[in-house]
Amino acid sequence: MEYEEIPHNPSPEKLSLDEATSLEEKIIGLLGLVLYGEDYNLAIEKSLEFSNSPDNLIKGCAFICFGHLARLHGKLDLDRVIPVFKANQHTEDSVLKGKMEDAISDIVFFLKVKEGLFR
Repeated sequence: MEYEEIPHNPSPEKLSLDEATSLEEKIIGLLGLVLYGEDYNLAIEKSLEFSNSPDNLIKGCAFICFGHLARLHGKLDLDRVIPVFKANQHTEDSVLKGKMEDAISDIVFFLKVKEGLFR
């Protein structure tokens, strides 16, 4: 796997789950919005939207973004985010499960919450 710099997403309003947008554009777009955008509310809304995707790669990106939001903003709408983790806790997709675990670790570390909240 090769490291790839994530560009800033200058057009977050174009960030969509529609079929016309490629998988790569969706993932890079969401990461760019979360990592470089200043609008926490837009970033959390898009991350929550993407976490409901049927595609586990997109869903995994959303989970990683929850961890980034906790790190960068020092907050996360846990009332809305925790149910997403709980709804996916029994996934058989090992990659998605790994991304969820990474995100939980980040959230627990940066927000000083108990890991048990996510189970």
